[in-house]
Amino acid sequence: MPLLSRTIVIDEFVLVDPTIRLEQRGSRNNWSLGPGTPDTEPVPSSGGFVRRPGALPFDASLGDIQIENGAISYASGTDRREVNGLDLNIRMPGLDQPLDVTGELTADGENMTLSLHLGSVRSFFEGEAVAARLDLGGNLIDLGFNGNILEGEDLRYSGRFSTDIPSIRALADFAGSPLPPGEGLENFQLSGVLFGVRTPYLSTRLILAAMTISGLTIWPEPAGLACH
Repeated sequence: MPLLSRTIVIDEFVLVDPTIRLEQRGSRNNWSLGPGTPDTEPVPSSGGFVRRPGALPFDASLGDIQIENGAISYASGTDRREVNGLDLNIRMPGLDQPLDVTGELTADGENMTLSLHLGSVRSFFEGEAVAARLDLGGNLIDLGFNGNILEGEDLRYSGRFSTDIPSIRALADFAGSPLPPGEGLENFQLSGVLFGVRTPYLSTRLILAAMTISGLTIWPEPAGLACH
């Protein structure tokens, strides 16, 4: 029995036409459990996500997991965002084996593709070093990261990073922050070695070395650079 053997096995699971509606009203939303928090009450500064040994004391296997034609909407005041045509395929033979997620979607009218690879889910949650790869593609942006999640409680990562933005103005419009009228700020390419850390308190620090912008090297990659 799965509960006694601490093993979860899902050979096939297909979710067709799911719809998720998310709504934020001040500090209250429709996806958190428990009572809401008044807007004036400070947010607690502890209890964040921590990677630690023994975090996943069981095994799991995901065979053919699919989401077909999913829809997600988000509303907060006058801000509205919609994701439609969400198709996802998830495969994970075991917690100690690679997790692969591939899919495509339409976000506010823009078609996008995504691909995620994680060397081991257990290693990720238990604070071990693990290979990681992320690719996001579309008309607005092509973004890629190929590297490693580093050992430790915090979410530290390093690897090769690249992005190609055909039009910064179009991307800013899509993000809801249009730029002032004018020329320029169109095609933008950036690549380099990315080092980053995300702490349990959701602060983030990024370092981009060996940076190249549209083929122009800004500074050489420093030897032995690490994220602390």
